[in-house]
Amino acid sequence: QYSMALGRYSKALGKLSIAMGDSSKAEGANAIALGNATKATEIMSIALGDTANASKAYSMALGASSVASEENAIALGRSSVASGTDSLAFGRQSLASAANAIAIGAETEAAENATAIGNNAKAKGTNSMAMGFGSLADKVNTIALGNGSQALADNAIAIGQGNKADGVDAIALGNGSQSRGLNTIALGTASNATGDKSLALGSNSSANGINSVALGADSIADLDNTVSVGNSSLKRKIVNVKNGAIKSDSYDAINGSQLYAISDSVAKRLGGGAAVDV
Repeated sequence: QYSMALGRYSKALGKLSIAMGDSSKAEGANAIALGNATKATEIMSIALGDTANASKAYSMALGASSVASEENAIALGRSSVASGTDSLAFGRQSLASAANAIAIGAETEAAENATAIGNNAKAKGTNSMAMGFGSLADKVNTIALGNGSQALADNAIAIGQGNKADGVDAIALGNGSQSRGLNTIALGTASNATGDKSLALGSNSSANGINSVALGADSIADLDNTVSVGNSSLKRKIVNVKNGAIKSDSYDAINGSQLYAISDSVAKRLGGGAAVDV
């Protein structure tokens, strides 16, 4: 069978297989097992490093105690594990635990169709992505990009250093931002959207009410269904507002020129030198 076995108790049982190292086993055709107690079980499998184990066809385990246990799986690094079909685990103690998972970096973890890149990054949800040291994409279809970022509910997105999106369909963008309610959006450094369907836009902005909107740095919207452009000590003007409709069923905003025109009309009707004081 043109196979080769070198080392005590080594076995090269497959055609054209190679086993080198004490108790190494190359059982599949064209399999390679190099290192003490290594195992390359099926066709074209490769195990390199003491106790490495490549147990399925076309799998590859490189590194001491590495494991590639499904077809086309690749595990690179000490104690790395690729246990899903077509999965890749690259780095010490990395884990690609399901089909098409990719885990790159020491102690990374990736689930089905998920990608984790960066030391201790974890993409635990199906179709999730975690990139950055200590990032966590914990649920289905989540994205966490940036060191320490966390996407903790279905479809949540956290991008930036230390961000957290833990509401369903929530988005947190900007270092230290948090989006915690259902369908919330927090954009800007240290922005915070906690009320369901709220929007916080600007650094240190906060939208705490349901359907509330906080626009601009340091703005606070605490009440439901409100729009805030400042806070109790920070006031802003809203400028360049188009004329709103003035009629009984109108809910349009009225600008300064319209108010002046109404006041001027009243003053003229009063007569006697009455005027609008601006």
